[in-house]
Amino acid sequence: MEIETLGSLNPEKMEEEKQLPKKKIIKRKKTTENQEEEKKIERKITIEKGVLTYGPITDSTPYRNINDKLVLHISLQPEVKVPVCDRRNFYDRQEIDFLFEYEKLMYFIENVLGVRKKKEESKHFFLTVKEKKKLRLLDFIRSGSQDYANIAKDLNLKRQTVRNWCLKFKKTGELFKENRGRPKKLNNEHLDFLKHLIEIPANADMTLLDMKLHLMFNFKFRDNIISTRTIYDALKKEGKVFKKIIWKKPKENELKVKEKRKEVAIQILKMHLSEVTPVYIDETSFNLNTRQYYGWGTKGRPLLRICPCKSINFSLLVALDIEGIVGWMLFRGSVKTADFFTFLMEMIEKNDLSRWGEKYPVYFMDNAKIHKANQVMLNIFNKYQTTLYNAPYSPQLNPIEYSFSKLKSIVRKMRVKNQKELVRAIYQGLRRISKENCIYYIIESFKFLKLAYTMEDFI
Repeated sequence: MEIETLGSLNPEKMEEEKQLPKKKIIKRKKTTENQEEEKKIERKITIEKGVLTYGPITDSTPYRNINDKLVLHISLQPEVKVPVCDRRNFYDRQEIDFLFEYEKLMYFIENVLGVRKKKEESKHFFLTVKEKKKLRLLDFIRSGSQDYANIAKDLNLKRQTVRNWCLKFKKTGELFKENRGRPKKLNNEHLDFLKHLIEIPANADMTLLDMKLHLMFNFKFRDNIISTRTIYDALKKEGKVFKKIIWKKPKENELKVKEKRKEVAIQILKMHLSEVTPVYIDETSFNLNTRQYYGWGTKGRPLLRICPCKSINFSLLVALDIEGIVGWMLFRGSVKTADFFTFLMEMIEKNDLSRWGEKYPVYFMDNAKIHKANQVMLNIFNKYQTTLYNAPYSPQLNPIEYSFSKLKSIVRKMRVKNQKELVRAIYQGLRRISKENCIYYIIESFKFLKLAYTMEDFI
């Protein structure tokens, strides 16, 4: 029998392939979606006689209001004319005592504006009935009363119980300390050793078995045995728990980043001290997978649900100040530079004089590419408006991030099933963000200003 070889391993076929003429491979240039859109769409932005005119932008701007159609064609977008005003403000020339002005401003916001910090959770000690009776017995002992029978009637106890408690107090001076049970294996020296061991950054992910081995190596125990459960219970009483580790990138707390944070913190404080209006701008995304992380199920069984089908991402642009949300715009897909410019111009046209008046608005945003485009932002917008860019790896300084967390929690609770319900949920969530919420978000971001000025690590 003849055995046939497979594919190109056959020597006869290899010789035939060598004799055949080689086909020319034509390399076609890859055109991305953005390049095709740029060819179709003419972005005309001109400034003549104090009027800025911008033409049709893109077809990715479907929602300016809740009742808008899903698709807004380019032919329906007319040219928009906006008067150009020089709204630049040079507030950065003044020098301030940062720490003094910071405490002064925080006091003003919390007391004058009627917004207070959340009270620190105080530890509530719930006394049992037995402990309450012991406290009343202490009052009788301090008053000099030694009539055990009358004290027993008042406390609803036996006379012998009252007598035993009084004798114990005379001997030891304590009533609440119970001497029952065997002595604990881990004393204060052992606990101090474990705390010092955990506080070392490299030992944060140490297991209970590793702690046990360290204890056995450094201390002697009865019967030379100690369980991991004993170590866990002792650490839990000391307020040490096993929790999720938040891994940070090494660049987030570099010296260059800290120096930039300090500069931005000083500029933010100057904004609030001077007669300007800080306007915080950022974008976030939504889709049908924006669902709840927890649900109701049977104990001991995994809670499995079918993930919804893949949907189009919706990008939301939001701007807020101390008075509340200034404006928002929802996009299908990603936000492009021209879309961002459209959002800014419409927001300025509607709110510049009516909302801010003589107070110059200062737009605070991050370092995304659409925020620093040479064609629109740096060459046109920044010549007439004041913008402040955030430091890298520092979203804590922008209070709008807190509004996004509330907005997404509202959308998750809506349990949306299609795109229309998702858009409606986003609209309803935006209406729930009040003026008080925005003031609270600004106060929360102020807590990081002091850390940025002292060049401490951001957690």
